[in-house]
Amino acid sequence: MTRILSALALAALLSGLVGCGLRPVGPMAKVLPQPTPKPPPAPPAAKVDTAAMPPAIVPTPTALVSPEAVTPENAHALAAKLTEELTADANATKAPVTAEVSRLKAQR
Repeated sequence: MTRILSALALAALLSGLVGCGLRPVGPMAKVLPQPTPKPPPAPPAAKVDTAAMPPAIVPTPTALVSPEAVTPENAHALAAKLTEELTADANATKAPVTAEVSRLKAQR
């Protein structure tokens, strides 16, 4: 019995390695998808000259408050200016919105 099983296992292994091209036969043969041919390789992309490209535009941050200007007497006034500075910088940059929450109807 073990010789039969080992012979079948060896035959299955060899047929898989050699690629004998077994096709399914019977009522389930139509259900299986047909193999699709491989698409031709894409042509190589054209090389872009990076020297000809304009430099990226980086917005410069506003500088209303510097650490040297802060003293114990004007700390509250400069804190308000710092808040205005941070608000202006946040509005100047167009960052993508990445926080999206999806909820299923059944989970409400």
